[in-house]
Amino acid sequence: MKLEMLDLLSCPNCRKPFRLASFKKEDSDTLEGILYCGCGRAYPIIDSIPRILPEAFVLYRDFTEKYRGQINSYVKSGYCPKDFNIQDLKKKTQASFGYQWTSFSQMSCDFRDNFLNYIWPVEPEFFKGKLGMDAGCGFGRHIYNAAKFGAKMVGVDFSRAIESTYRNTKAVANISLAQADIYNLPFTGESFDFVYSLGVLHHLPGPEAGFRSLVRMVKPGGSIFIWVYSKRRKWAIRILEPIRKVTTRLPFPLLKIFCFFAAVIDYYLFIWPLRLLKQNKFLSRHLARFIFPRACLYGHYPFQVNFADWFDRLSAPIRFYYDGKDMHNWFERAGLANIKVSATGLYGWRAYGEKGLNEGIISSAVPC
Repeated sequence: MKLEMLDLLSCPNCRKPFRLASFKKEDSDTLEGILYCGCGRAYPIIDSIPRILPEAFVLYRDFTEKYRGQINSYVKSGYCPKDFNIQDLKKKTQASFGYQWTSFSQMSCDFRDNFLNYIWPVEPEFFKGKLGMDAGCGFGRHIYNAAKFGAKMVGVDFSRAIESTYRNTKAVANISLAQADIYNLPFTGESFDFVYSLGVLHHLPGPEAGFRSLVRMVKPGGSIFIWVYSKRRKWAIRILEPIRKVTTRLPFPLLKIFCFFAAVIDYYLFIWPLRLLKQNKFLSRHLARFIFPRACLYGHYPFQVNFADWFDRLSAPIRFYYDGKDMHNWFERAGLANIKVSATGLYGWRAYGEKGLNEGIISSAVPC
């Protein structure tokens, strides 16, 4: 954890600043240590990433045993519960995405155009010199580009996917990371010039509550932009959701094998032949009207992306779907201005809004 990250963090229990105890350092970067607070809460820093979850010392037992004596010297009131209670759906989601983005962690392409498509009308020039948060950063494909555009970025993920982000972005100096819960973010409110969450909120038990939590992190005059699944493909949703009732119960290794074969059929019978045909200029001009839009979409990416997306659609315990009116309502209820909502084909909705200069920190009236 970079020392400068300490200025952004605050205890999610009492909202007071953390103190840092470093057990292992590399220059100014704390590789192993703890963040502790006067209220008695403490959280481990493991592999340079602060793990700011109530159950962190249980999840990372090796670290807890290794440094038990040092931890006890800083936290007198007891730091490690014998067990922890976490909502079942949240726990399953944490496990699903942790497995997904550690299994599919390769940065197989730069995803620049993909990122810009998700965040329209935001342009690369928007990022320079700003402080931003990527909420649900997965394996790091979007935060990488935001940082390359010139923003100082903080990435947050609920699962161990944060470790894939760390590996993929370790060489990028203007990225810091934290493992934390969107509903209870460990940052001082109104700290960020912008916050975005792409393909994440629709997997939460209470998506709008998660959105409100992110809005509270935005400075007055700052921006928030999101992307969520669309309900426009009603026939596909009707087919997919019954299948998911089975696949979400499968062990992850077995599901991964199933998704591999689905991706092979999808990619090599539909997507790859289309890529070859599009090399012919005449055919390219006339193919779009006959080919499913998703085949055109995945034709821009390598097989690994299609494979990962099959796992995503069949493994995530929760999936909500929305339309443009839903997004407008979210942003209006949050008191945001200059709202822009648009579709990304039939698959999703992107939405952008700005917090007024006099809005202040909003309260969360939406249960999670």
